[in-house]
Amino acid sequence: MDDRAYRFAPEALDRPLFIGDVARLQAKFAGADGLLKEYWEDFRRSLADPERRRANLFLEAVFSEDAVPEACGLLRDYWRKLRAGDALNDVQFHTWCRCGSVVRRAVFFDWLAARNAWTPAEIEEAAEAFLGFGFKHAFMVLTARGRSSNNQALSMALYCAVVGFLFGHKLSRHATGKFLFEYGMGRLPDLIGLFPGDGYGGEGSTYTSHVNTPLTFWTAEFLRQTTGREWLDT
Repeated sequence: MDDRAYRFAPEALDRPLFIGDVARLQAKFAGADGLLKEYWEDFRRSLADPERRRANLFLEAVFSEDAVPEACGLLRDYWRKLRAGDALNDVQFHTWCRCGSVVRRAVFFDWLAARNAWTPAEIEEAAEAFLGFGFKHAFMVLTARGRSSNNQALSMALYCAVVGFLFGHKLSRHATGKFLFEYGMGRLPDLIGLFPGDGYGGEGSTYTSHVNTPLTFWTAEFLRQTTGREWLDT
């Protein structure tokens, strides 16, 4: 029996993760003013720059069918090279930093899946790559940590939960995905509760504004979309 409809909020299963209603988001950007308008205009300009385009194309692919083939090619190349980087210094010694860039690509994969851009074989191939990274690196490093909260633990737990959800429940039913999801979800609420209320983790103001705050926001938003509950208000 498929129990996903009882366990997860409809938004998590039916819409792109972290985007939700595509038409509503598109209308928000189109009617933006002030700082948001400036950000959106800069994003549009970035698509003309080859290097910036490689990083920003995925949102464009959510809005435009024309960008889908190129975006799929970039992601396909990314996940097929992921395993070869297992021994890189940043993966081994700064796992939590690399988790951020890899989990973004997993979310981009979901955005393109909402456009029916992947074959079943590609979904399973991507699942092996993203879940393999999660089990070998994020899970192994985080499970060796004690019960405390910081940006490193939050990043690794979020990776486990997001990738586990996508490939254990939403796009695939991979057993490793279900395992990582349960582990990540078991850590995230506790990490939010243990984190200092002012967002300062002892590493300087840059971490507070550029690392801790965004991580807390994305964690709370992921929990809200998957469970329908506002975790920061409880």
